[in-house]
Amino acid sequence: MFNAVLPMPPSVNGLFPGKQRRYPSKQYKDWMRVAMLTLREAPKFPDPVRINYTVYFKNKGSGDLSNRLKAVEDILVKRGIIVDDSHLWITDFSMSFGGYDKQNPRIELSIQGRNNG
Repeated sequence: MFNAVLPMPPSVNGLFPGKQRRYPSKQYKDWMRVAMLTLREAPKFPDPVRINYTVYFKNKGSGDLSNRLKAVEDILVKRGIIVDDSHLWITDFSMSFGGYDKQNPRIELSIQGRNNG
């Protein structure tokens, strides 16, 4: 099992601002840099995984829970922690609202491999 705390990623609506050609937003690039550093010592999971997410929003107007998952799952794949973010590799997940934290909005995640605990 692996646990990590990532800063709150941009909403999925703010990841790719291009209309004709999609490209990562500055906010998304900045978040990816921090997330890549945070996950630098994470183990690799060669088998399907279960992921538990706990989301701590800055305030009540911060958006919806599932809107933040794409960036997190994409960075897990980019970093090589999980093989893919399809249903074949993330076979189960749970997401819960942890509360409000004005100083430290974040996503806490726990990854458990099917075959390696």
